[in-house]
Amino acid sequence: MNKKNLLVLLLASCFLLPSVALAFDLTTVMNNIIVQLEIVSIGLIVIMFMWAGLIYLTARGEPARVSKAHSMMIWGAVGTAVLILAEGMEALIKGILGL
Repeated sequence: MNKKNLLVLLLASCFLLPSVALAFDLTTVMNNIIVQLEIVSIGLIVIMFMWAGLIYLTARGEPARVSKAHSMMIWGAVGTAVLILAEGMEALIKGILGL
């Protein structure tokens, strides 16, 4: 295992350990992990939109950079839609299973 994979594993375990340690059952563990992943996803979406906006501002009319920023905005919108759909699916599944 190289150093990069080890660092990612270490950070992931530090990130998820409190949700596992403070949980009393599997449902609580899963809910805690889902909430933490949602928080990280929202942060990444915000950063992506800000980065795309910065590229737009600094593009100065260069078609390649404007196209890159445009594609980043589209992928940020796709990520937002996936996150919203995931929230809806989670609520739907919990409603069907009665959790």
